[in-house]
Amino acid sequence: MFALNYLHEKKLIHNRIQPDHILFSPKGIIKLCGFGHTRMECNQVAPEKRTSPYSAPEVVEGNYTCKVDVWGLGQCIFGILRRPPFIRYPRIPPLLKDFVDECTETNPMWRSSSDQLLYHQFLNGETSSEFEIAELVKTLMQ
Repeated sequence: MFALNYLHEKKLIHNRIQPDHILFSPKGIIKLCGFGHTRMECNQVAPEKRTSPYSAPEVVEGNYTCKVDVWGLGQCIFGILRRPPFIRYPRIPPLLKDFVDECTETNPMWRSSSDQLLYHQFLNGETSSEFEIAELVKTLMQ
């Protein structure tokens, strides 16, 4: 979230938040890479004909903001939760569900910004005992 928020404070859109562009170190450090499609938020672009499964709905229209990166993050988390060992949980912890829901709001006007998500309870130590961020990172390292 800090990397995304830093970009967004500079009015930059990463524009390709997807699992291939999120790196995890053995110590649990998460880094963002793949800046080849990064652009200034104020620049108008043509609608994209080819999108990835992590692209926000508004990308095909060509008029979008930094919130497309938030959508991508939510889609990445959702994808991770559908893989073992997380699928064994009968229910996603409410705070994590709320975080993903805020990321994947289809209307970009109502979607949370990276700045708002920095203060979400899920990222501030209020996670469920069933689900730990460390377990997520450990699984991704395998």
